[in-house]
This record gives sequence, structure tokens and C-alpha cells, in this order.
Amino acid sequence: MQNFVSSGLRKVVARVLSNRVRAAVLLVAAGSQAIACGSAVDAESGEADVASTSEALVGIYPDSTLFGCASNKIRLESYYGYGCSWYSNAEMWCANINHIGQTNFGVERWTDVNGVWTDKIALTNGIDNDKRYASAVNGGGGGIYMNRSAPGAWETFQVIQLSGYRRYAFKTSNGSYLTAEQGGGSVMNANRPGPGAWETFFVGCAP
Repeated sequence: MQNFVSSGLRKVVARVLSNRVRAAVLLVAAGSQAIACGSAVDAESGEADVASTSEALVGIYPDSTLFGCASNKIRLESYYGYGCSWYSNAEMWCANINHIGQTNFGVERWTDVNGVWTDKIALTNGIDNDKRYASAVNGGGGGIYMNRSAPGAWETFQVIQLSGYRRYAFKTSNGSYLTAEQGGGSVMNANRPGPGAWETFFVGCAP
């Protein structure tokens, strides 16, 4: 009888220890996930730094091959044919008719921790000595401005190919989409929940 009780007690103790070990492993895993999803803060804006998010985007380099372009510069045009650019106050518009005054955007593409290209890019003003990045305020949900000196989460856009020749949508870090208000002839914002006509852009390779 004593041996039976002792054997049963050992089994209970072993089960408790096993559960505690499993719980400890889960806590460590959860802690690791929390660290992976945590983010450093960009001193310039208070925004999360892309390189420290769970996406693990670690490098960004000039590359526009997502659009089949070789020059690393592109032109954006709204659904209704308005060329997109930015003004001196950094506001971005799609309001140029017949490409008059339209500006080329520089394209920089993110890689992951293994150095593999992702489908995420940054858009720049293409000026080497005063480079600025297009930024979706708060990562999306508001305006977009060509006014940031370094890329982070707010300056990261996922490229989504749509049906139609060279048609694309651009998704911000919080899931909003870039839009040309009224389909063109007005400002650009980064506040739409999904891609429609106003969120569709023709991408051409800059000469």
C-alpha cells in the first residue's frame, strides 16, 4: 500500500513539474514575442522604427525592380491621369495635368533579416544632398508629406499590384491606403481602408 501511494505521489509531482516547465517555456516564448513586437522610438517623430518591429525589416536600398524599372526612380499617376508630386510645404498632391511639373519619386526597398527583398518600399524626393521621405502621419489615417529625413514605420509602404497595366496600391504600416482625393486634382492622403479607384496609381519608370 505504501509503495502504491509513493508511486502515485511521484507521478503527481512529475506531472506538476512538467506543467511548470511547460508554463515557463510558454512565458519565455510570450516574452520573446512581446520583445519582437516592441519597437524603438524614432527620436525625430516619436514613431516606431521599422527595423525593430516584428516584420524585422533591417535594410533599405535604392531598388525599383518591383515596378520593372531600372533607374530606381518612378512617376506616380492617379486613376484619372493626374501626375503626383509634392509642394514646397511638403504636401503631396496628384494635380499635374499632362505631366507638366510632375516630379520623379526615388524608390528604396526594404530587405528582411536574411537580406531578402520584401514588397515594402519608401518613396523619396530623389535628392541626394537633401533627401526626404514620404511619411504617412501616425502610420496612416491622415495626411502624407514629403518631409522626413530618415525612413521608419511611417515611411514604409507595402506595394500591392492591382489588375490593369502597371496599376498599384500602397498600404501604410497601420493598414491604410494612399489615396488621390477625388481621383486626382487634389491632395494625397493615407487614410482609406481599402483600394478603390482613388487608391489606384499608375506607376511609370522615370527616364
